[in-house]
Amino acid sequence: MMPAKAITIGATLGELLKGIVNNLTDEEDCLVNNLCLDSRNVKPGDCFIALAGTQVHGLEHVEQAVKSGAIAVLWEQDGVHSPQLGLLDKYRDVSWIGIPNLSQRVGEIAERFFDSPSKEMTVIGITGTNGKTSVSQFLGQALNEDHPCGVIGTIGNGMFGHLQQDRGYLGVRSR
Repeated sequence: MMPAKAITIGATLGELLKGIVNNLTDEEDCLVNNLCLDSRNVKPGDCFIALAGTQVHGLEHVEQAVKSGAIAVLWEQDGVHSPQLGLLDKYRDVSWIGIPNLSQRVGEIAERFFDSPSKEMTVIGITGTNGKTSVSQFLGQALNEDHPCGVIGTIGNGMFGHLQQDRGYLGVRSR
């Protein structure tokens, strides 16, 4: 296991979307401080990612995200939903970028934003019908004896012994 370390945050949309969006204008290419899936957690300088969910499209929460300081909105083009024209006119200083199949590209975008953190860590996945949470907790406790160990699961995410409920962030804010 690797020791926990602070992640330096900040990347331009051009860096994050290279090969995904090829027609990014200079006006759209801005520096973002964090990636956020939950509009309630957006902070000034964040990029809000509006995915097409099974019940609701993230675009239904985009105004809240922009009012909270999102400087960019990546939204999943699903052929049905698009940002309201009034919002596009009202928030001209926000970069609005539609991406087909965005939900399948979020991992790639996050990997670029956080500088490929999985390259420096050992990841253990647990599958099965019963006992996954217990096994992850037992492993976390055992591995934590030698090095800090993170756990992701149904009872929370974070460093072993200090789990928090998911808040819709794609990573940890260090600024």
